[in-house]
Amino acid sequence: MIVLPPLNILIIKWIILSLSLFLAGLCFGKRVRIIGITPLLLVTLFIAPINVFYEDVALLIGLPHNHFYLSLTAIVLNSIAIYLSTHIVPDFRVENFSVAFFLALIMSGINFLLISFLSGTR
Repeated sequence: MIVLPPLNILIIKWIILSLSLFLAGLCFGKRVRIIGITPLLLVTLFIAPINVFYEDVALLIGLPHNHFYLSLTAIVLNSIAIYLSTHIVPDFRVENFSVAFFLALIMSGINFLLISFLSGTR
């Protein structure tokens, strides 16, 4: 059974995910182009369900339930979603899939740091 977190927690995580995408996008210069806040929010709205349900997806495809495989599944699914969103969301471009993969990798690190800082656990 899937249990959804309260709406205010989802909105806070959406904002954190948007901030981490923006900061990770700054690392790649011209390879990642985000023009305005609307494409940023739309891309993270496209990515957010993956971050909520990636554990269920990992179990569904038969991966072991440990931290390494769950993190790897999240990074791969996020990179696929980022690359697909370049074709869906206007004013958002990622050069290729490898840039999307490393963008998702950096984004997950920033996201982890921000969430652990805000929740008080280190």
